[in-house]
Amino acid sequence: MCEKGTAVFIFRYWGGYEAFVIFHPGNIVVSCIRYRTLLSLAFVLNALIITTSSYASSAVGQVIVVSGAVSATGPNGQVRVMAKGSPVFSGDRITTASKSLCVLKMVDDAKMTIRADSEIVIKEYLFEGSSDDKSVMDLLKGGFRTLTGIIGSKNPSAYEVSSELSVLGIRGTDYTTQLCEPGRCIQIGGSGPQYGQYTNVESGSVFMHASHSACARNMDDAFRAGCLIDIAAGQVGYVGLNRTMILPGIPDFILNNPTPSPVDISDSASPLDGLEGCQL
Repeated sequence: MCEKGTAVFIFRYWGGYEAFVIFHPGNIVVSCIRYRTLLSLAFVLNALIITTSSYASSAVGQVIVVSGAVSATGPNGQVRVMAKGSPVFSGDRITTASKSLCVLKMVDDAKMTIRADSEIVIKEYLFEGSSDDKSVMDLLKGGFRTLTGIIGSKNPSAYEVSSELSVLGIRGTDYTTQLCEPGRCIQIGGSGPQYGQYTNVESGSVFMHASHSACARNMDDAFRAGCLIDIAAGQVGYVGLNRTMILPGIPDFILNNPTPSPVDISDSASPLDGLEGCQL
């Protein structure tokens, strides 16, 4: 019996001999082979090499650290369990469970720590050393901390992170951004806004353009209308449903429950109790 796989390639040879190859994204396994000649085995191995090379070449990054339960859902809806070394592809939705995290290293050397209880879509990621390079992601839930790579450093306009509340751009940076759903984040100073997206910058700078319909799309007009904020190192920006501002200080939930830098997490990371969204 062959193991169940994503796809089965059946190679038939003269004499009725067959080789069954089970293909999993990121892993290609010869699950069972029936052959009698070295020629048939060589044919199978050659097919494996070709398929592996073509599949791996489309990867835009890989998992370098994983702790807890992390999965990737491709555009076709297929779910893959992520482990150290698993490839990441354009169109993947990366999901982390409670008390879980992962660190991704992208092809342009960007690194990203994805927090627990998060969902991020790698919408478009292209790095060929040309003007077409781009890094476009959607933040659906939770948050991440990232050190931007070559794309963000050389062509910041090609870097974008969208959420239901904002569109975020950078100027070469180390930053953390997270969505806090109603009831999950503490009040700012006991009376400030609760629901929204919070972005704190360690180095470089980040701008956030509010997505609500009242905001103008022209950057100059958006800035004058209060829809666009520029967040410098050491600052925290906030975007809510109808409010955009630089906070007067760093909220306690960020100070007490920070997202670790991707360069500070070792391969032996164990599940981290403190990384459960932005709930204290």
